[in-house]
Amino acid sequence: PGAVRITLQAPPNFTTPSYCIGGTYPCVFWSADATGVAFFTTRVSSINYAPPPGCDFLKAQSPSDPCFFDPKAPNVRNTTLVPMSFIGDIEDYTVMIEHSVRGRITSIAIRNGLLEGKLMSHDGKEIRTITNATRMALNKNADGDIFTVKELLDAAGANLDAKKDQGEVYRTSGIVIVIVIEYKNNREDITYKYIPQVIDGNEYKTVERIYNGTSGSITLVDRHG
Repeated sequence: PGAVRITLQAPPNFTTPSYCIGGTYPCVFWSADATGVAFFTTRVSSINYAPPPGCDFLKAQSPSDPCFFDPKAPNVRNTTLVPMSFIGDIEDYTVMIEHSVRGRITSIAIRNGLLEGKLMSHDGKEIRTITNATRMALNKNADGDIFTVKELLDAAGANLDAKKDQGEVYRTSGIVIVIVIEYKNNREDITYKYIPQVIDGNEYKTVERIYNGTSGSITLVDRHG
């Protein structure tokens, strides 16, 4: 058994990627806490829905109540807060991964900050060796292993600007990547490997519903990532 914690950090200096200029959608730039943790947003839109006069969406008595929230209803007034947009420079965000493992039979319990590891590509090639020295070189206060989002995408063989079968790019639809952490115990030495893999055909989206108690309105934030 073990545990994993993931922390996302925005790049210190944002750049404006080519996909932000004259592409399918414009870009917005978000802080790390707004972008996500284990789910990293690549495309977003946000719409605010105002209730009919005298209504509060949370107080509808039945689905036929005029105050029932239906974003497709003709009497719902809506305002676009964020038009369909990409998250700018998402590949340059950094991810810190902390994990620990505990033995089932032995009393071993140890975290990755005390071990050596490797980042592997999806086809088994070694990309980077991780030691305490390399962790300190990236961030002397780091408790875990730091990668850019692009490093993890490359290791998984993924490109957000590549097209899916349906013709849209992964930056638009979202993509699912599983990172397998494989431990190896060789006598006294415990090592590990990160093996990122794309789950073919899967995409991820979430719709965040935010209620405004002052106006009784609802904001829907549609995220793909």
